[in-house]
Amino acid sequence: MSVTLRTEILPTDLTAMMRWLANPHVSHNLNEHEQIITQLHQIYDARLPVLTPLFNQNGRFWMIDQTFERPVGFLRAVYGAENSVEMVIAIGDEALWGHGLGKKALQAALKEIFLDMRKASILVHIKHGNTRSHNLFMNSGFSFVQERMQTTQYVLTFDRYLHPDQEKNLFIA
Repeated sequence: MSVTLRTEILPTDLTAMMRWLANPHVSHNLNEHEQIITQLHQIYDARLPVLTPLFNQNGRFWMIDQTFERPVGFLRAVYGAENSVEMVIAIGDEALWGHGLGKKALQAALKEIFLDMRKASILVHIKHGNTRSHNLFMNSGFSFVQERMQTTQYVLTFDRYLHPDQEKNLFIA
């Protein structure tokens, strides 16, 4: 299965996101604000002609599509300090969990964030117990930063992205 990251946000995407976030299995693993479904309903009810700028405030937002305009999830990169972004990725269609879509979406996002946006690092906060996400980010080169009350923090730097094996050999004489 292939995926694409789509920047245009359509009204049908709002409906899909509201459905995904209403699923406790999906929302349990996200660090999203509890009022996000209400906010999505308000945006949908406003019938705005252009949605994309709303989702790209303070960062970038992509719909993860399996085929064009068939969203299976979303990916958000929020601008942070020191030329970094904080990333949230969600495969909202629970039936597709474990099929590698998150990994493919993450790989596409890493290219966008590091090579197009020219960011220095990506930070993620993964809730404890979300084993799939912990494995996804650790197997994609992210390094442990710290354990927090409800989440574990990981980071991937631009240098580590470009040279994934370099850190392993730093102390070999």
